[in-house]
Amino acid sequence: MTIVVALVVAASPSSAQSPTRESLVAFTISGTIVKIEDGDTVTLKHNNGKRFGIRMSDMDTPETSHGAERPGQPGGQAAKKSLEEFVAVGDAANVECYEIESYGRAVCHLFVKGVNLNLEQIKRGWGWLPKTASWIRDPASKAAEAEAKAAKRGAWGLPDQMTPADWRTKCWKQNTCSDTEP
Repeated sequence: MTIVVALVVAASPSSAQSPTRESLVAFTISGTIVKIEDGDTVTLKHNNGKRFGIRMSDMDTPETSHGAERPGQPGGQAAKKSLEEFVAVGDAANVECYEIESYGRAVCHLFVKGVNLNLEQIKRGWGWLPKTASWIRDPASKAAEAEAKAAKRGAWGLPDQMTPADWRTKCWKQNTCSDTEP
């Protein structure tokens, strides 16, 4: 009896060719949504019972309140509601992940019923692209953000809006924010 083992090795893209989102995926998880934290973070329960914090890749959404010490950013609740229009607790979801970040969450693209929810949040104007280019895995994210910004969708239409990263520094670290939401 002969056993044939196939070894598949992914070729790295040439310098002239940009990598695809799919080529950057390190691991995948399938499960059920058990919590929607905010506009870019959910908790997924695998069928083995293990829970995974999922930080959606390619974007940062306005912050929701984390108590008196960390008030919410204008647009934070709207960003969460936008995500909830696509996914609910109990929905089946698949995530394609790239890494585990410093808070122990998997950084992933979230798919529900085949829809890339990261890209949908960016299209709706609730997701800012990160300043670090290597954190943008989907080439479609840049065009989606540019279109949402030009159309003043979501957070792009709010007055005096700033990136969530700048908000965390100004409001949570320096305690100098003036406009917050509960």
